[in-house]
Amino acid sequence: MKKFWMMLAGPLLLAACGGGELNAPAKVSGYVLAPGGAVLFSNPEPEQLEPRWDAPRAQGQLLVSFRSGGLYAQSKLAALSALNPQTVADGLVSVRTPAGKTDQELFAELRAQGFVVQPNYLYQPLALPNDPGVPGTPGSVEGYKQRYLTQIRATEAWDYLQSKGQANPTGAKVAVLDTGVTANHEDLVGRLASGGKDFCPQLDANFNCVGEDNDPSEITSSDFRGHGTHSIGIIGAATNNAKGIAGLTWSGANILPIKVFGQQAGGGAPSADTVALVKGINYAVDQGAKVINMSLGFILQDDDAPDAALKDAINRAYNEKDVLLVASAGNQPNVGLYYPASDSNVIAVGAVDKNDNLTSYSARPRSGERSVDLVAPGGTNPDCSAGDCILSLSANPTGYEGRAGTSEAAPQVSGVAALMRAYKPNLTAKQIRAALKESARDLGADPAVGAGRLDARAALERIDSPTPPPEDTRNRYPVQVVARQNGQVVRTFNTTMYSGDNRATYELRLPYGTYTLEAKIGPAFNEKTGQQTSDYNATGSAQVTLTEQMREVNRNIQTND
Repeated sequence: MKKFWMMLAGPLLLAACGGGELNAPAKVSGYVLAPGGAVLFSNPEPEQLEPRWDAPRAQGQLLVSFRSGGLYAQSKLAALSALNPQTVADGLVSVRTPAGKTDQELFAELRAQGFVVQPNYLYQPLALPNDPGVPGTPGSVEGYKQRYLTQIRATEAWDYLQSKGQANPTGAKVAVLDTGVTANHEDLVGRLASGGKDFCPQLDANFNCVGEDNDPSEITSSDFRGHGTHSIGIIGAATNNAKGIAGLTWSGANILPIKVFGQQAGGGAPSADTVALVKGINYAVDQGAKVINMSLGFILQDDDAPDAALKDAINRAYNEKDVLLVASAGNQPNVGLYYPASDSNVIAVGAVDKNDNLTSYSARPRSGERSVDLVAPGGTNPDCSAGDCILSLSANPTGYEGRAGTSEAAPQVSGVAALMRAYKPNLTAKQIRAALKESARDLGADPAVGAGRLDARAALERIDSPTPPPEDTRNRYPVQVVARQNGQVVRTFNTTMYSGDNRATYELRLPYGTYTLEAKIGPAFNEKTGQQTSDYNATGSAQVTLTEQMREVNRNIQTND
């Protein structure tokens, strides 16, 4: 993928100016493009990435993306009507490949017609209160103790919150995208939020997720049965109930189960497709989740993820909706980070053993690939043969089991992040991410361990310090779009770009007529100090005509410096 000095990375702060604008009958909208941005974003479509036909994917189905909203979207949908498009999200539909034609052939046809197309990729799951599983309490559960709670200083974190007046610590809402949940488990009483969802009740013969419903119950068979319940237990098993184990977030109905994995009618290994994951993330955001846990992924063959639809959903959640996303790095050491952990908008979590040594299975970044963000206990071996496993809930309503993997490490980070977001709700996802990394126990300079091992107590202390983690130290660039008619200013729209962005969205409501749209980016200001850092200036213009027949027009404005 080509890189540019103002690549998309940050949230856009929007503000419109101009009296009476909402009463104008027509609308023009689009992007203000930074210099050079036309190479990647010369039209309103999302970016077309090269497909990975060798990657696991649902057969007989493709995803088509386009800019959402207005007549433009309607025209795109009309052009796809013969393929029975099904809406996945705003600007994203799925289409079925007609009989007698391959996915590759349909992809080539749609791409030649100007559509942005991709396969529907498949993902795989990765695997001192009085609860007897907690170290220091009598008894054990299935022969195990939750030693990882001591290792990440969870009990000290609870003590810290209780010293601040939280007798029963709780966490912000966490959405767990996984294989589902055993909702009637004895150790989940009062812990699940309402609104659980299943975006993959079943896989068809081509491994497409079929249907959706409001019952996120666990998958019914395979070694992965209970994977989601296990993840949920690490984050939110009922704590201080003299039963089973202790979840990191202690108390409250703050766990939102979202099932994204399904199985074929005869059973077999579960899969989640792009459609289910995009719907799951968007649903979690709409339900008010502050943290999303994804103990899942697939292996990339190069540095660039081909799943543009999932990448867009992740970007929206993190940069626009202030949701923290956490994913397991992967359980193979020689293939790089799995996606979505390799996405820069996701916290990638690797695994260490009980002695803080990187496990043999934890994913190692490839040369040139981003580092893991941090690590957490995952158990020494995936088969638990060393007796070092992560104890949590099983699919049995009264059962518990030990599992190992980065799938078990990621929920620990999600649980601590939820405690932090509940304790300091004014802090942003980016600040929580920074605090988690700044407070981690240093394990040396290794991209496979990143900032170090998760430290729950230190993370809470970090956000309680007089100097909170930085929100944003990038440069801020004011952006203004002016609509002129016969030389006179009719409407003005103001927004903001940051170093890291390559475009900003604008929208103007105008009376019918012909206009010159003038865009300006700059100068630059330091976001933290507010001081001007440069006299950078980029300008551009475009023409647009609005009529009763063309009430909604998309027009990008390319700037040059």
